[in-house]
Parts: sequence; structure tokens; C-alpha cells
Amino acid sequence: PDLGADFLITGLNSGNEVSENATENGFSVKPGTYILVKNGKKSRSSYKGWSERDLTAFVAPKTTVDRTYLVHEAVPTLTEGEKHEISAEIVSSKPVEKVEAWFRNGNTYESVQLQHKKAYEYGAAVPETLLKNGILEYRIIVTTSVGTNTFPGGQNGNPGEWDFDPDEPYKIRVVETKFPVYLFNASEDSENIVARWLPTLNTVPAAHPGEAEFRVNVEKLFEVDPENTEAKPVYDYSFRYNFNRKVAGREEALEDKVKLVIKARSLNDKPLKLQVALVMDNGRSFGKVIELQPEIEEYEIGLSELQPVKTVTLPRPYPSFLPLYFEHDIQEPLKLEDAESLQFSIGPGLSESEQQEQHGVGIVSVRLE
Repeated sequence: PDLGADFLITGLNSGNEVSENATENGFSVKPGTYILVKNGKKSRSSYKGWSERDLTAFVAPKTTVDRTYLVHEAVPTLTEGEKHEISAEIVSSKPVEKVEAWFRNGNTYESVQLQHKKAYEYGAAVPETLLKNGILEYRIIVTTSVGTNTFPGGQNGNPGEWDFDPDEPYKIRVVETKFPVYLFNASEDSENIVARWLPTLNTVPAAHPGEAEFRVNVEKLFEVDPENTEAKPVYDYSFRYNFNRKVAGREEALEDKVKLVIKARSLNDKPLKLQVALVMDNGRSFGKVIELQPEIEEYEIGLSELQPVKTVTLPRPYPSFLPLYFEHDIQEPLKLEDAESLQFSIGPGLSESEQQEQHGVGIVSVRLE
């Protein structure tokens, strides 16, 4: 803590020739052994209890980076006019000289240079002229001392070359503020549902093009655990989907949303009581039980109708004597901007006889309007 903001950094291990002053308490390093000395102070040539061999010893695997790598995921949707910044993590076997993004939305074209933020991270704001209703497409071009690579794909060269054959670009849907905010869409998101595995878990095509139905059929809501035979029965099958990434880019559009719309149905040719809940980032949940019919319909729940409900710990804790429900004393109200997950529960609202029956649900989508 008493080094100051511009302390001296000196490399000690063989081949480590770093000798520089820190900038605002920080410095960039590669793997090695270093000594940090307050500016103006002299470092000692020896330290009691430490030999020179102790101080300079360093062993690490040689780098396996043999080309340029880029990690970036485009958000699925943006709200028209809402500011947005793209970021990418880039690692290369050669020094990175420049990183650019080439954008297109309809007949509007722009390019920007991504700035180095920290370590391997680069970022830049999307020009406002491109944040209009339409499909925003872009590619990221990385220039090193040996040439350029274009992502996605990492091909050599750039789209400005006449013989360049690129992969599909990154794409973002830019929609109007009034558009619904989708929290779950089975055709895109069912693989990321967190649930106790059952052989009946499945995703099938729905009646309309581009739609799918996530299905789960539960034969028994409670089965005795041979490792915990004295446990009190808990009749509950819950599953969850984290929509944080899905709504990134539409945060401002949440402000005027007042209801959840669930497109779903019951299975087994009988109605089903299903609890639908929003889980906050502090672990508290707000939900309501709705009754689904065997035909696919849209069910509306006003956000004002959501009440505090139990948050199920998913994945299920092991051993099973651990609490199924998240225990807390949080009293904060529902804040839509803090919601991060959807929780679906079969069990709440069921009578004792219904708890013994088979239950199933098919979910197509959940959105905010």
C-alpha cells in the first residue's frame, strides 16, 4: 500500500527485461517474476532468507497461441436509438496493430476502430446512424504484423478485397421501442434451460414457422430418495431459464412493460396449474399460478399481480437433505430491471390428489408487453 502510484517494476527471471514505472497503480505484464520498488527507493541486491535463485526462479508452459483468436457474441436484439457498445476479446501470436468493425444496416455503411480497453479486451460504440429499425450486420477485422483476419470465421484478408469470401456476419435485430421484449423462445433458448433431467424433456416444432415447443412430462412430482428416506415429501418440479443475455440491448424498453404473456399449453389432455415467476438478481422471486389448457393459448399476467414466491435452488442441491428452496429474509419489491430468470414450477396450487398425478407442460414463448 505504500508503493505509491508510480512504483518501479523490474523483471527478475531469465529473459524478462521489463523495467518500467507503473501508471496509476497498474502495469501490464507477461508471466514471470517481478520485484516492485517504491519510486526513489533502491532495491536491495539480497534479501534475508532468500537466495538469488529463489527470486529469479520461474517456470511456465510455452504459449500455444499459433494464430489470431477472437471471442465475441452479438446481442440478439437492440431497441432503436438505444446506445450500444460492442466488445471482443482478442488473442494473437503476433502484436495486434488495429481492430475495426465494419457495419451495415440497410443501405447505411459505417466503420469504427475498436479501442484497447484492458488485457485482451477491445470495444467501440456503434454509430448512432446505424441504430435504426432494421437488421444490423457487422464483421470485426483484426490487423497484426503479418496481415488481417476477419471474424466471424477468422479468414485471412478483409471484405474490401475482391476475392474475399466471408462467413455470415454478426447480426442484431434493431426493433422499435413498442416491440415486445422476449424473455424465452423455445426455438432459440430451450437448450439453456436448467432442470432436473427427465427422459420426457424434449423440444419439438410448433404449428407456426420458426416456433418450437419445450415439453416436460413429470410422472411423479415426488420420489423417495434412497439416500434420504426420512425426508418430508416436496411435490415440486421446477425449471429455470436465465434471460440476461437475451434482453441485453433492450433494457430501456423494459420501462413501459406491464404484463407477461405466456404462450403455452398443458399436456396429457387435462388442465395444469403452472406457477410462472420472475427471479431477481438477489434471489427473490415473484410469481403467480395460472391454469393452462390442452390447446396452445396465450396467457397474460399483469406485473402488479406477481407476488413473492419460493425460489427453487437449481440445479438441485446434492445431497438431497440440503434445502430445495433458497432461504433469505429479503424484503425488496419487484423491480423489473433486476429480473434475470424465469422460473416455472409444477406443484404450487395443486391439491393432495393432484400431487399424485402425472403432469406435463409445453411452452412456446414468454414475453413482456
